[in-house]
Amino acid sequence: VKPAEKARKIYDERGLFLFVPPTGARLWRMRYQIGGREELLALGEWPHTSLKRARERRDEAHRLLADGIDPAAKKKAERQAVADTFAALAKEYLDTKRSSLKPKTMSKAHWLLDDWLNKYVGKVPLRQLTAADILSVCRRIEAKGKYETAHRARALASRVMRYGVITGRVDRDPCADLRGALTPVK
Repeated sequence: VKPAEKARKIYDERGLFLFVPPTGARLWRMRYQIGGREELLALGEWPHTSLKRARERRDEAHRLLADGIDPAAKKKAERQAVADTFAALAKEYLDTKRSSLKPKTMSKAHWLLDDWLNKYVGKVPLRQLTAADILSVCRRIEAKGKYETAHRARALASRVMRYGVITGRVDRDPCADLRGALTPVK
């Protein structure tokens, strides 16, 4: 299928079609109705997604529709769940601070995240992250005799979670409950 001046749709069956815009991409789409509205669901790009795989995805979407679930809303919710992890929020936070922090400070923050925080709580969804989770990471650091590093890890986790509060992803910073819980630095 070659691209033309105008976008083309090559229909298969049960709402599945191949959309070919003038740019030359070949995109699998599915048209369906839910709640009286017509919706469109992206199923992948050809050749990465074969016709067989596109049909399987279409059939799965039809099963969800039969159960009263909007497949596009489900897909969006799954993407949002992946984006709302501690590691994703920490990366976004550091990206916003990149211009205001010195390179050495950024490298320390990346070290704390990569070696400690993301290793243990990076995949935890933000709304499920508790003070006990952060405390367990800080206790691991303290067990190695690195008391100041534990305090810095707690402070960085707190800044990340406060950024989550500001952006509306969490209701509160659980790290605030850890004040005084760590061994003092001598």
